[in-house]
Amino acid sequence: MNILKKKQHYVPQFYLKSFCDESGKLTAFCPKQNEFKKIAPNNICFEKNLYETPTSDCNEGSVSYINCNYIENIFGKYEGDFASLQRKILAVGTEKNKNALILHSNEKKIFFHFVANMLVRNPVSMEKMGIDSLSDDFKETEFYVETTHKLKEMGKSEVDSIILFILKSLCLTNEYSNDGLDLLIEEISKIDYCFLVAKEREFITTDHPVCFENDLFNKTENSNSLYMALSPYVAVLFGNYNDLRSMRNRMILISEDIVNNFNQSILKNKHYYHWIIAHSQSAIEKAIKE
Repeated sequence: MNILKKKQHYVPQFYLKSFCDESGKLTAFCPKQNEFKKIAPNNICFEKNLYETPTSDCNEGSVSYINCNYIENIFGKYEGDFASLQRKILAVGTEKNKNALILHSNEKKIFFHFVANMLVRNPVSMEKMGIDSLSDDFKETEFYVETTHKLKEMGKSEVDSIILFILKSLCLTNEYSNDGLDLLIEEISKIDYCFLVAKEREFITTDHPVCFENDLFNKTENSNSLYMALSPYVAVLFGNYNDLRSMRNRMILISEDIVNNFNQSILKNKHYYHWIIAHSQSAIEKAIKE
């Protein structure tokens, strides 16, 4: 029997563990409640049944799902590779490795997939992609019309639920070659990137870890970037501009002021996150006070 995994993390626990202290807990701050919490990774950044698609005939007392745990299980399969690669990156995040190339061949593909997965699996991103329900505009598309016709020919009654399940699977997984997530991974692979190493001050993160922002490290040109902290002391920065191209796939040691700039970039995106997360309460307090 396929038992439903109700507690579905939109930020994987292996990522959150990188921000834990010696007690195995991380510090989380909720701006709306103005409250700090010490909390285990298992108890934050999840929603019940987030990736499930209910059948159209379910009612309040009895809910059934299309192919339950499908997306959650696929994420679990990905996360083994993601976690191993993250550990490797963090292990070489030292000044003595600043001239070494960090990722090699297949590791790059795994890392680009990791970044894409962290972006799309978030509830805010899912809402923006419109994959929580089928809009009237979507129901006028050729894909919807043709798929509906084929499903009815097969004698399927839960047509809209099945199509919504397919749409979620296309957008959130790369189990379907050259569709959905694969296209995003390909676009990320075209962008230059480097790894940032903090000397002293800690990076913070949120429950929406991937941040889009102008890179405050680069003052000379329009520098739209994609940024994500990987731990309190290592982050990754993507962007297609000259300064970053020369540092591609390398570790760059940055000052306390630049760490603060990136932390401020994260805090500006208030509409994306509910929790600010860090290794220590002082790291969050410093960032908020700036």
